[in-house]
This record gives sequence, C-alpha cells and structure tokens, in this order.
Amino acid sequence: MTSLLANDTSLLNITGWLQQLKQQGQISALDFHFAKSFASSEQADVLMVAAALVSNELQAGHVCIDMPSLAKRCEQLGACPLAGALEPEFWQVQLGSSAAVMQAELSRDAKPLVMQYGRLYLYRYWNYEQQIADYFGEHSLTRDYPLAQIQQQVEQLFSPNWQMLLQAKAAYSAQQMALYAQQYLDVNDANLLNNAEFLSKLAGIAQVSELQSLVAKIANASKINWQKLAALQACYQPRLVISGGPGTGKTTTVTRLLALLQDLQLSAGKAALNIQLVAPTGKAAARLSESIIGAKQQLNASEQTIATIPEQASTIHRLLGVIPGRAEFRHHADNPLALDLLVVDEASMIDMPLMVKLLAAMPKQARIILLGDKDQLASVEAGAVLGDLCAFIEQGYSQTLLDNLQASSGFNLSAWQAKQPLPIADKLCLLRKSYRFDAHSGIGLLAAAVNQGQVKQTMALLESRREDLPYQTLNQDSYKDLLEQSAKAYQPYLEALRQALPMEQVFAKFHQFQLLVALRNGDLGVTGLNQRIEKRLNQQGFITLPKHADSVWYAGRPVMIEQNDHEQQLYNGDIGICAQDESGQLMVAFESANGLRWLLPSRLPAHQSVYAMTVHKSQGSEFKQVCMLLPPATQALVNRELLYTAITRAKSTFSLYADAESISAACRNKTQRRSGLVERLAVGE
Repeated sequence: MTSLLANDTSLLNITGWLQQLKQQGQISALDFHFAKSFASSEQADVLMVAAALVSNELQAGHVCIDMPSLAKRCEQLGACPLAGALEPEFWQVQLGSSAAVMQAELSRDAKPLVMQYGRLYLYRYWNYEQQIADYFGEHSLTRDYPLAQIQQQVEQLFSPNWQMLLQAKAAYSAQQMALYAQQYLDVNDANLLNNAEFLSKLAGIAQVSELQSLVAKIANASKINWQKLAALQACYQPRLVISGGPGTGKTTTVTRLLALLQDLQLSAGKAALNIQLVAPTGKAAARLSESIIGAKQQLNASEQTIATIPEQASTIHRLLGVIPGRAEFRHHADNPLALDLLVVDEASMIDMPLMVKLLAAMPKQARIILLGDKDQLASVEAGAVLGDLCAFIEQGYSQTLLDNLQASSGFNLSAWQAKQPLPIADKLCLLRKSYRFDAHSGIGLLAAAVNQGQVKQTMALLESRREDLPYQTLNQDSYKDLLEQSAKAYQPYLEALRQALPMEQVFAKFHQFQLLVALRNGDLGVTGLNQRIEKRLNQQGFITLPKHADSVWYAGRPVMIEQNDHEQQLYNGDIGICAQDESGQLMVAFESANGLRWLLPSRLPAHQSVYAMTVHKSQGSEFKQVCMLLPPATQALVNRELLYTAITRAKSTFSLYADAESISAACRNKTQRRSGLVERLAVGE
C-alpha cells in the first residue's frame, strides 16, 4: 500500500511538473496530453516525461531524441521530480526495458514510442524514417539503353560552346591560364595545370580550332565535368539526388539530363517519358519553370526532344492533390501518380512527413531526381532529409556504377571507388564547380568560408571592403543607414508603378533587391523593418499610406502569402503587389506561368508586407542584390546555414549589417537535427 501511495505521489509530482512546463510554454498542450496518455502504464512517471519531451522535439525540427539530449533537456527545464532524470544511462535502462516502448531491433510490434540506435521516437516518425531509408537504401542500378547510344547523345548535349570559351579566355592573362583551365575546361589535374608548356600554348591560342585541338589532347583522366557525370548517372540510377551550391548549374544539368533520357527513349522507338516538375512552394516552382525555359533555349538537341521537356512546374501539394480539410492526398501508394519521371527542386525545404507522402505516391518503376543544396537551411518542419541523404556524398561509387560511368564518360573515376559500397552512395552526385562565381568573387568566397565554419576568413573577407560585399557593424547609426538604403533600393519598382509600366516590369524591378532577416518580430525583425521602410517611403512620396487605421492597402504594397489556399491557387511564399486595375480599384497582382492573376485584397489568405522577409522564406529565390540584418547572437539563434542561405540568394551584391560576435557565432553553430536516417542508410539493404 505504501508503494502504491508512493507511485501515486510520484505521478502527481510528474503531472504537476509537466502542467507547469505547459503553462510556461516550455511544452505544448499536445505534448502534455500525449504524456498523460501513459499515466496508467507501468513506469508511468518515466514514460510521461519521455513522451512529453520527444513530442516537443518536433517543434525544434528533430524527429527523435537521444539519451544524452533527454537528460540534458531535463536539466535545462529544471526541477524534474524524476530521480535519475539527469543521467543518460537512466533513460537507456528504463526505456530500453519498458514493455510500453517498441524495441525496434527486437520487435516490430507497433507502440506509440520506439527505441532504436539509442534514440527515442514517436512511432509515426520512426516509420517515416524507415520508409525513406527503404526507398533510397535499396539497390536499383539499371542499364536501359545501349552504351554506344548513351555516349553519342551525352557528347552532343555537353559539347562545349567553343566560341564562348575562346571569348572568355581573352579576359585572362598568361599568368591566369591555370585558373582559366580549371574554370572553363574542367581540368582537375594539378600537375597539368602547373605544366608551363601546356599553359603557354593555352595562352597563345587565338582560334577555336586551336583550342579544340589542345583540349582534345587533355586526357579525360585529368578532367571531370560533374554536370555531365550527373546526367550519365541518371541513365543508370533511377533514384538520384543532385546537390550543388550556388551557380553550380543544377537546373541546367537536369534540363540536359532530361534531354538525354528523352533522346534515348525516342531513339529506342519508345514513347516519350511523362515528366513532371515540382517544388515545395509556388515561388520555387515558378523559378524552376523560368530556369527550365531558359535552359531549353541552350540545348543542343532535336526539336522533337526539346518539345518533350515540360516547362510548367507545380507545387508538391498540387501534384499530390490536396483534399480540403484532410491531411491525406489524393495520390498515395494505392493511387500512385501517373508519371515516368519526377524532378523535385529545392529538396532541402521538404520536411520528413511530406517527403514520405511524395515517395509513397511514386509508381514503382518511375524515376525521381531530387535537386537541392545540402548546405542550405533545413525544412521548417521536422527532419533534414536532403542533408541526411547527402551525408554519403563523398563515400564513392560501387564498382558496377563506376564501370558504367567510366565507360560512358571516359573520365578516370578510380579515386571515387568506394571502399565499402553503399546503395545510397550510388544515388548521390555533387556538382562541385560554380559557374556563377569565379575565384575572385567575394560572394562565392564568403559563402565557402561560412559553409566551412572559417571565422577568421569570413571576417577578413567582410572587412576587405570588396564591391560585392558591403559590410557594416550593426549599431544605431548603421540601422538608420540600413533603412535608408532599403527604401532607396525599393524606389525603382514604385516609380515603375507610378509611371504605369506593365506589371511584369514592376515585378522585375521589385525582385532586384531583397532585405533578409532572421527574426519575425521586433525592431530587427520582419514586422519592425516593414513598418519603418513603409514609413520612409511614405515620407518620400513613393507610396501613400491609407488614412484610416483599419486599412492596410495602398498602391505599391508588396505582400507575401503565409498560408496555402488551394481554392485561390495561392501558396506559402507567393509574392504579390497591390496596384490599381483598369477601373481604378485596388487589386493584388500575382505572377504565374499563365500570366498575371489579379485578386481582391479581401480574398487573400494570411499574408504580410514583404519589404523584409525571413531567410527561410527566401529559399527558392534569387535577387540581384541582397541585404541582410543578422541580429546579435544574444537575441536569436544564428547558425551557419542561415547565413550561408542568405549569402547564396545574392547574384551580384551581398550587404551585411551585423556585429562580429554574431557573425562568429553563425559560422561556429552548425545545425544538427537529430534523426537516425544516416545510421539506417549506412546499414544498406
């Protein structure tokens, strides 16, 4: 009886503690009620604490919690009444022996909590992780087309633009020929680049034929065109992940890749592949469409082949088919998508639940290509699927894939033979060369330094006062300068609107500049900066703010949609500009693949002004000029991915307002989202 009373007392203490955490906002109401569902279980006190905290981890993007983190979380929350809660071994023993927890290594009997690899999961997320591992972890190498045909088609698609290469060479001095060879000729052999005879001949070339002749003498062993290799890899690997940083040509590569597969299909007398293009947001889908259209114009392929490559991309939600009011989609494992090949852009933005639903809807024999930058910010919701998959991107290839790639490319890939081949590694390709930023580009160098966590190099670049890297320490004076510069940068689109230029031109001018921030609220966040920039533009006469306090609409107001509205075909991240229509009524114009769409302001779902936007919302976009305000590290959780993503949105200029301590913290703090996907994939089949 005494023991039962003690247990009841312990349970009351735990319940009271969790109730207090809920009131403080440390855990959500959902976390609390999930924890209470274990109140009648054996070891109820242990299970309730563990259940609340693993559920709460989802809000931070983690799909599970390991034992040291569980103990540390109890310590951070303080006053946990559970004896032993601050020791990782306590949790390992208690949860590892609990009948209420599914021990994945021993049994597959479904229970709400699962233990595997020393991590605790909610069953749903453990199952999600397992499905992704199964999809990408199985062997799936094929050779559907003759080798000679692959060689012929890929050479045609990737044949150099010799006139362009010759013109580019004119900008390099004799002393810079090694850089030119590496940048434009894909020469990777350091010994060849240091060969004075070769470099002297290269410097003296004046005719296209001479350049062709010299390049023909460079053994393929000394050069690797990673774009070409990715296209070839798609011939042998129906499930492929292509990652690359800014300017590495992901969309150009995939367009040539699609042309290669369609060429091979049509040459074999088969029907053209049914290809679909998708991205996580409407904005990213529009940019993918625009990029594909541009890349198609440069294709060295037949008109028939080019015509089979689609130009219209949609959102993932639209492709899967949203059912209003329900979490399920129309397309799933029992009603798969009708397609042969799916291209998914900006894959780093896709959270684990959505990725699982997308993969489940794929026909078994269909091909899928994920595109993205593994070093960008992970998805807003739980998981870091692209990053976890790309953990093996330097692993090397199996002998079978290596033989196929070498035979069809002529490249010497012996350095890329895996010591311990894994199925996932055969599905990965990293584009390693930026065609947008050369070795002298401040933006390219800064992105690389931040991505590698090099604090001293990052600060040295910012303090070098390069033209493309304006930098100011954040203080009251520079904050005022930020507002002034931002208002000035937005004036051209407002002037275009005032002159009644076509809205397409207004949008083009608006997209030339974007202010990016880390916070949503406060003086250093989206809301505070939007209000101040609006006020400044109003003072300058470029906009006229409404006189009535209950009205927020005026000609020129830029807005970003914050909630999907499938009925209006508006999606999170879409940007519109308020303007008068032909009758003089204020409407909001949105760009679409089929031209402008005009909607009444009252028809819009949740939205806000977008003179400033968060870095998360900027993913999938590019701007000629980017200005970033990085808050002090004491006011926000700054990290490497946040700063890197902001830098890589810029094409020509990246302005930064931040203190040195915040920049250093951002470089040092690399986001680590907890999951077991890497371990599952490392096991292989």
